[in-house]
Amino acid sequence: MSASKHIVFFTPTLNRTGSEIVLLNLLQNNTIDAHISIVTKYKGELFNKIPKGINKQFLYTKQYGGLLSKLINKYRELFVVSRILKKHLNATWYINTMILPDILEFAETHQVKTIIHLHELKQMYVALSEIQLKRLMNYPELIIANSKASAIVYKDFGGKKNMEIVYPSLNEEFKNKTDFNDFKSQFNIKSTDFVWVMCGTIDKNKNPFLFIDIALELKKQKENFKMIWIGGKPDKSDIDTVCLNKVSELGLNNWVYFTGNVGSKYYDYFKLANGFILTSEFESFSMASLEALFLGLPVVANNCLGVNEVVEDKFGYVVKNKNDSSEFVNKMIEYMNDEISFNKDELKQRALKFDVKIIASKWSSIINAML
Repeated sequence: MSASKHIVFFTPTLNRTGSEIVLLNLLQNNTIDAHISIVTKYKGELFNKIPKGINKQFLYTKQYGGLLSKLINKYRELFVVSRILKKHLNATWYINTMILPDILEFAETHQVKTIIHLHELKQMYVALSEIQLKRLMNYPELIIANSKASAIVYKDFGGKKNMEIVYPSLNEEFKNKTDFNDFKSQFNIKSTDFVWVMCGTIDKNKNPFLFIDIALELKKQKENFKMIWIGGKPDKSDIDTVCLNKVSELGLNNWVYFTGNVGSKYYDYFKLANGFILTSEFESFSMASLEALFLGLPVVANNCLGVNEVVEDKFGYVVKNKNDSSEFVNKMIEYMNDEISFNKDELKQRALKFDVKIIASKWSSIINAML
């Protein structure tokens, strides 16, 4: 390791979200020739999974909380945050999302060499002011996009910076897991049931209402199925209650389930699946689709852009008419009836093209060339 080189990774929360897991996977398999630090804005559940040897700090305490947490965060903003950032002015900064404009502004103000890792599509750019957007287009020395879809969006906004595409990788923990808990009884799954799963936060973009509409449409033609949504809701949101009420009103309680946040049991629930559906409005990639392929599951996905870089025709189906529950159901029934043949080993081999060793090696080489 070069003692004179230093890179600092900035990331929002280190909670179990796509961009955070991408970074953690890369750091756990990096071959970067430099001293590495990570600074997270808030201390999330993955903070303690950061590999040994990487110096770690957080800027604020709880992202949400009561008056005491707010007072502590205000104190840290006034007396601690700037001191932490200034300590790293001689390093290269790697900002793991465009939604840290304050960190990028600090980097520009102090002329710090900066890399931005983009995971976002067009709808996220509205969160930036005109000045912040201009800074994103012009200041970073390198953009690393997580897909062709996110790269195109950045260029469409006027970004002309040096750019590399580094896809998310298949999670090593998921790939190597062999001991799964059996949760079939929790959902009254019978041997004749075909289980479809969807994974992700219950929010507007992931489109849980389409998920419910698909179940209603599917039930008109078949009853031997379960649809399980694996994932929790954003803090302070009541969207899960709205979804559960709709499921009850439509008489789908025995067919549609929302697990809530399952934490480390995520893979156990995923293992219940016979097939995977993706209802998202927009995805710059789709890690869950990649995991489904590794498990040998057929994928039926909404036309949400980035998923097309994971799911090709022989590995699943992307609906032609976005949000069309009938098109979803027609294809799902073909899989359920064995009308479409697919090779589970081919699906797995497709997923292994995104093996973390392959992806992390490319990523580390790009960074080493920058340092």
